[in-house]
Parts: sequence; structure tokens; C-alpha cells
Amino acid sequence: MEKFGLSYQDILKFELEQRKRVNKNYSLRAFARDLEIDASRLAAVLKNRQGLSKEYAEKISKQLSFSEEERDYFCDQVESQHGRSKLKKRLAVVRLENKYGNKRFQSISLDHHSLISDWYHFAILELTRVEGFKSEPGWIAQSLDVDLNSIEIAINRLKELSFLGVDQNGNYFDNYENVATPTDVPSRAIRNFHGQILDKAKESLNKKPVNERDMSNLILSISKDDLAEAKGLIKKFRREFSQLLTKEKKDSVYTLEISFFELTNLRENL
Repeated sequence: MEKFGLSYQDILKFELEQRKRVNKNYSLRAFARDLEIDASRLAAVLKNRQGLSKEYAEKISKQLSFSEEERDYFCDQVESQHGRSKLKKRLAVVRLENKYGNKRFQSISLDHHSLISDWYHFAILELTRVEGFKSEPGWIAQSLDVDLNSIEIAINRLKELSFLGVDQNGNYFDNYENVATPTDVPSRAIRNFHGQILDKAKESLNKKPVNERDMSNLILSISKDDLAEAKGLIKKFRREFSQLLTKEKKDSVYTLEISFFELTNLRENL
């Protein structure tokens, strides 16, 4: 069966990896304890040798403090693979297709999750295009203000995924055009990425002179019926913006963060 979006196994693997990054002593057994599941069963689930029931999926969602949307996505992923009947499996797939516009992506690996999660992976790729770039982890770490260990891990991951190439002289080059991530699919990796970019934006307010940045805002009332069109316009703008600024000579790496979200909770007050 073709997997829809990010598999629930990959979501669990990503959560485990994030916890290991915070605590080097964190283990699969500790993760199983926190999820209140047998360690051997969890290992089998992560290797796709054993499934989960919807009830267990809901329990895990609570243990991981998933949002309502993340919980529904996770549970429907489980149900689409391990539902107790063909009808339940099909209904889960239909719910996913109805909510996420029938978007289908290949199941991405743990390394891809990490690639999406940490902003500096993409920054390293873009940095290779800047004049004066040095294929030295120390120089890259200093240029991006990221610790050396994280940069070295990121470089190795980019190489393994063939996103970062190395020529015969040992120089790095961007080997992957138009890196894109799935949109409108609940993912902590994607959420972490945008959270990091927003943190960098806050940092830029205090560290970067006004002539080297642009922070603007627009607050307006809209109809929810126009939301899909608005998101399409933003996507179109991002692509045109990128094409317009693509030139041969480059001396800096910038990021464009566009956030479009609701400020009100009118449905609860009506």
C-alpha cells in the first residue's frame, strides 16, 4: 500500500531522535517507558514488523502531547495501515485525502526528518553558492553561528543524502535544486523548522541593522473561503521572488519567512 505523507513510524523515529539529541543517554527503552509500551514491541513497530491499534495510537498521541491535528493525522496513519477491517482502512485513507487534498509523498527517512527540522541544513546548501565559500566545517559553523558538532553532523547527513556534493579537490557544492518539504501535513519536524526560523527572525531584530533586513506585517479580515487562494498566492510569490533574486554573484544567505495565520477565535465566541 502506498503511504500517505509521513508515516507514523517515521514520526515516532523522529521523536526518539529529538530526545536523543537533548539527552545522549536517552534510549529506545526509555522512549518505550515514556510511551508506556513494551520496548520489544516498540522496536518491532519502528521496524514495521508489528502494528498498532487505534486505541494505542491515541494513547501514544496523548503521551507525546500531540495537538488535535497531529493526533488525528497520527491515528489515521495507524488506522490506514492496521485497521481491523478493509472498511476502516479505507475510511482512514479517505479522511487523510479529504483533509490534505490527496497529497501523496514518499515516506521520508529519519535523516530527511532531521533535514527538514534544522534550518542550517538548507543554509549550508545555499552557503556553497556564496563567493568566498570555504569547504571547512569550522568556517561554516562560524558563518552560520552554529556549534561545530551540529555542522559536522549536518554536513555528513547532507552528503549521505546526496544533497551536498564533493568535487575531486574536496570542495563542497549544492547538489540538490529546489529542496521542498511537504506542506499542509502535520509534522513536528516542519513545525520545529519554522519555530527555529521565527527565533532567528527575533534575533535579527536585535542584531541586524535595519538596512539589512525587512520586517513587515499586515493584519486584515478575510473569508475562510478564500484561504486556499491566499495560500496559493503566497506560494506563487515565493517562487517568483526566488527566481528574481537568482543571480550568478552572491555574497550572503537570507531567509524569507511568511506567516499567515488566524489571530481570532471567533468560532468559539459565536
